[in-house]
Amino acid sequence: MDLSKLLLESSNYMYEYAIKKCGSDFVDEKHGCVWYHSVWQYLRILNCVSSPQWHEEFYSESLKNALKNNNEAKILISGTADYSMLHLIVTEVSNLSIKTTITILDKCETPLEICKWYVKNYETYINNNSNLNNLITFEFVQKDILLLDAAQKYDIICADAFLTRFDRYSAKSILLKWKNHLKSNGRIITTIRIHENETKSLLSATMNILNFNNKVKSRYSEFIKRNGSFPITEDLLLFLSNRYIIKMHSNAIGNKDEIIQLFNECDLTIDIATTSYVEGEVNPTEYLQIVAIKQ
Repeated sequence: MDLSKLLLESSNYMYEYAIKKCGSDFVDEKHGCVWYHSVWQYLRILNCVSSPQWHEEFYSESLKNALKNNNEAKILISGTADYSMLHLIVTEVSNLSIKTTITILDKCETPLEICKWYVKNYETYINNNSNLNNLITFEFVQKDILLLDAAQKYDIICADAFLTRFDRYSAKSILLKWKNHLKSNGRIITTIRIHENETKSLLSATMNILNFNNKVKSRYSEFIKRNGSFPITEDLLLFLSNRYIIKMHSNAIGNKDEIIQLFNECDLTIDIATTSYVEGEVNPTEYLQIVAIKQ
């Protein structure tokens, strides 16, 4: 199923879920995450925010390599804004026809609800492929990753741009937790934003806010010209997107070598560590794409 069509169908549902269900999340434990989750899929439609699809080739190839010798697998999605990572995994599992349990874990109820929506609405595809209906089992867990039952073990843990929600010390705690939840030779597949050489000032922060809002407004206009309508009005979108970019923060946890060192300190063996530039939310942004193995 076309992901862009799914986003158009579900964005209003996610907005409503966020207003009703958002509480505390790693992205904002003090004030809550409604500002983040309520606008997320609207911005995804316009490709204005980071998503696993910015690294689709990396995730697809890494999942194929991790699954190719398996008859069945257990996969954990550790933190997710919506169902974008789930969609990538479901696509690869269905192509490989591997019996899989996918556990979606998040501290906030909203992304879990929109993933449940995805599973229900993906049934059209499942019904056209009866084998897939027997292949995949979905589990939804609302919990802090650090409180996850230690007995749960996975072949693969996937997380997109998750570690920069934390400072370097806390990111190491997350990595150690992931390692403890991996089976022997299990893999972490993730991306991490690199903040090297970024300058911070009141002027640069203000310019970033203005540039992001202009980007959203421009892409909204282009979308209307092509499609005739958008799920919400321009005024509401600009209000939500302005609130998002003011509050959104990504932590610097090191350059490429420092991030690799962090994995090594957790006794995780690096299999892949490649850098990739994406358009970024405001400016072109460098990410480290990592596959790490628990030996």
